[in-house]
Amino acid sequence: MSKIVQLSNSDLDQIVRTELSLHPKLELTDIYKLIYQACFGPAHILKDIRFVSHGIFSELSYMSQDYHPLVQDIGNQRGFWRLSLSCLQAFDPVEVKSLCDDLAEVMTLSAEWGADQTQMPRLWQSLTPAIRELFPADKEQWVQVNELACNNHLPSHSALFTCSYRPHYRLIHPQASGKLNDLLHKFGV
Repeated sequence: MSKIVQLSNSDLDQIVRTELSLHPKLELTDIYKLIYQACFGPAHILKDIRFVSHGIFSELSYMSQDYHPLVQDIGNQRGFWRLSLSCLQAFDPVEVKSLCDDLAEVMTLSAEWGADQTQMPRLWQSLTPAIRELFPADKEQWVQVNELACNNHLPSHSALFTCSYRPHYRLIHPQASGKLNDLLHKFGV
């Protein structure tokens, strides 16, 4: 059985609808980012486990507010999740370092579930009509995001999303590692 996440246009439509209800203050760039993450997971940020763990630990030090939901299914029960780093804030610094290492390992294993990233231009083009119906965006935003898709580029969240929600999360696949269940139990989610 292949590990690769295969989401249909119907799945992606539902994922976008859920995102719009959870985070209504967003821009077209954020929808594009969501779809990219839903299909390709964390592979775009993985270099080595130590680097990823250090990035998580560093990000925790400047988080100014919690990010919700703590766990967001962005794979329509078959794919990736966004796991909020807010789950780590209640732990002492020594334990946090160990938890960051564990989360980095789960992320690395999760990357194996991601689809072929070179498919993003075709995927985005196929989803454009449905997204136009769900989310009003001006021509300039469409040009910008279509260029991102053509170049297979993953942007940061928009300023509106970042200011409104202060996103701090990591992408994981729920079936990537048995260690994830232990982490979720420790996090209380």
